[in-house]
Amino acid sequence: MGWKDLMKNVTDKATSVAETAQAKFEEQKQLSAIKKEEQNKKMEEMNERVTEYEQELLQNILSGFSGAPCIEVEDNILDFTKDYFEKLLLPANSVSASKITMYPYSDKIQKKAQKALREYDDTETPVFQFEGNKGEFILMTPTKLYIAVAFPENQTFVANVAVDLQQVSQLGFVSTEEGYQVVCNGVELFSADNVSEFDRITIEEYVRRLEEKDFEITETQIDEVIKKKIGDNILRIIRQYVFDDELLIYFAWGMDNITAKDFVVCTNKQILMLDREMLGATKNVKQFYYEDITSMSTDQKTSGWLEFALTAAFKLCNITIYVSGAQEKIQTLYTYEAERVIRVYQEYRRSIKQDERNARQVVVQQSAPAEDDVFTKLEKLNKLKEAGILTEEEFDEKKAELLAQM
Repeated sequence: MGWKDLMKNVTDKATSVAETAQAKFEEQKQLSAIKKEEQNKKMEEMNERVTEYEQELLQNILSGFSGAPCIEVEDNILDFTKDYFEKLLLPANSVSASKITMYPYSDKIQKKAQKALREYDDTETPVFQFEGNKGEFILMTPTKLYIAVAFPENQTFVANVAVDLQQVSQLGFVSTEEGYQVVCNGVELFSADNVSEFDRITIEEYVRRLEEKDFEITETQIDEVIKKKIGDNILRIIRQYVFDDELLIYFAWGMDNITAKDFVVCTNKQILMLDREMLGATKNVKQFYYEDITSMSTDQKTSGWLEFALTAAFKLCNITIYVSGAQEKIQTLYTYEAERVIRVYQEYRRSIKQDERNARQVVVQQSAPAEDDVFTKLEKLNKLKEAGILTEEEFDEKKAELLAQM
């Protein structure tokens, strides 16, 4: 075979291989297009079924409406929710394990809602959100209740509906063997397993208060809720350092040590810092009465880049307490926990100052009648002198005695 024939043979084979490859590519392309078309069709069918399920779910919820809304939102809903978050939800709460997010910390609720809810009105401020399993949740704004639930046929799809609060006659959180069942107008929405006792107490109490319009949170109520959350073992330790008439106003866990459980307690009289071993033995206790604290501040000072990165990422900080020239630290709290400790201190410190001012005013007011009484007697003496009953010398003598009482 000559050179030309050899080259032609090679070229023909190369052409044949290229044509075969091109044919297979075209075939694969067509198969991919068919497969994609089938997938799109299935997706459209699934979306249609999800839409039908959403309509059915919404209809069931509306059908269960009794005619009277259980929550009639007042103008002060945001102020009350902020107050509730600080005084009843935040104390002794396990932030990382909580399924509740509440105003004023609504940023992450907004982001999740914008992504998961088609009908979400992002001009409204989220009031609270409660999460279930597999991305399910309920979200309440001042006008609506948004519901996101897993589609029963395929739980990778999420169905969501929006219900006007005026058409919600029941919003319940029911304990079951599997966990916690969220119910609206008698319709079971989703389950939430591994719900902490913290969340169970706070979400049920929050909804109850909204339903009953019970917006006043007293120190005694705060004390009762904190005691339920922290349990008897921690309470026994605290009772060693507080008087019987003291009320627990705030409690936060420290996170600076893996082998020890630190915590800080604010009562209506003092701040108590405890460094506790995991087995329950207290090894370090510090007490600061509010009238003895000169100031408090937060800081994010860290000893290395890794610790600094963790502190910044999880929004952690320390509290420094200044007492008679000395400094003490409460180690590593979440920033909003540390800020709450400082606000509690400021509130009671201000109250103490006000009580001192009131006491001084009472003393001044009590002394005023004595002066008024002296002037009254002087007037009477003067009238007696003018009437000739007292001589000038007798008048001067009595006058000197009265003036000496001032």
